[in-house]
Amino acid sequence: MRGAAHEFDALTGLRGLAAIAVVFAHAENAAGVERWMPGQPFVDLFFALSGFVISYVYLRSDRIDWQAYSVARFARIYPLHIATAAAMAGAGVLFATMQGEPMPAYYSLAQVAREITLTMAMPLAGSEWIMNGPAWSISVEWWVYFLIFPPLALIHRRIGFASSALCFALLALILVVAIYALPADHQVTRGWIAFSRAAIGFIGGWVAYRAFARGWVPSGRTANLLAIATLIGLFAAPALVDDHAFFLILVYPFLIWALAGTNSTAAKLCAARPVMWLGTLSYSIYLIHPLVLKLLLAADKLIMPIEGRLAWVSLTVGVTLVAGMVSYRYLELPAREKLRSIRLPDHRGPVGALNGSRLGYLMSLAAVSTGLIVVADL
Repeated sequence: MRGAAHEFDALTGLRGLAAIAVVFAHAENAAGVERWMPGQPFVDLFFALSGFVISYVYLRSDRIDWQAYSVARFARIYPLHIATAAAMAGAGVLFATMQGEPMPAYYSLAQVAREITLTMAMPLAGSEWIMNGPAWSISVEWWVYFLIFPPLALIHRRIGFASSALCFALLALILVVAIYALPADHQVTRGWIAFSRAAIGFIGGWVAYRAFARGWVPSGRTANLLAIATLIGLFAAPALVDDHAFFLILVYPFLIWALAGTNSTAAKLCAARPVMWLGTLSYSIYLIHPLVLKLLLAADKLIMPIEGRLAWVSLTVGVTLVAGMVSYRYLELPAREKLRSIRLPDHRGPVGALNGSRLGYLMSLAAVSTGLIVVADL
């Protein structure tokens, strides 16, 4: 992943911009004002970015060490997820105790099991409430790593580009139509819709990688126009569809392909050092900002009111960036490097051969855990 980060600075920066946009949107929600910044569409961009980068890292070779792949995914996702979920749960207990209120109803052993197995937002096993709200996307992306990427690796050299692109387009179109057809109060961050967003977005990133790997490079003007069109779509969506810009699920793979393959103005802006810095911290920013907001909401209620959009956004973004730097430096990066340093026997096999015994063991264990959660809920 380090090599990919150096080669695709623009994509790292794009991830950082998406993360800070989500923070901005949630800060506006806390302020109780009409949103300027949309939040949900940027999460779909995360899924497509993951599909592109993981495909680039693992599918360039003829063989994949599935055990090393599993360890790398675990090291990337798990430590910070567990730490922030525990911190949010602890903050909830503390604030409820201070105010003499009962514990939230979702504080249960079943929910703890969901958090541990990353099934919080998955179909059947998921629940309405999650300890750390934005982690719904981490939940479904984790399962995409093991349920979607291996089949993609299997068919990677057995299916033509046109067929893969057409399949993605049809799946994405069906998903977008289904989302807009749902009732306004339907939860799009849980269950089959949430998993479909992650899976189809990831497939879109895989298709973008396939175009990039073929050496197809758009012009700089095309890349700039795609970036401008994406921005217009993000902010025009409420007027166009009276909802978030979910239709951009169809566009994100093109944008990623264009930014990865050109030295356009848009790519240069995304690769600027401050934006790259945001991209480096993006995972910490994304998972820590809800805890920052929870603390600011408590301060607003118990200490001194925080009034206005500017105050909420400034405080939330500023404190999140500081906390994100600390988290990245002292938690996320050390934990990731420690876990990735674990030496495992080399079980490398052909890209299409899913013969990693520990991968199978991990998936079996997770499946059993999911079944236990469903039974516990019943």
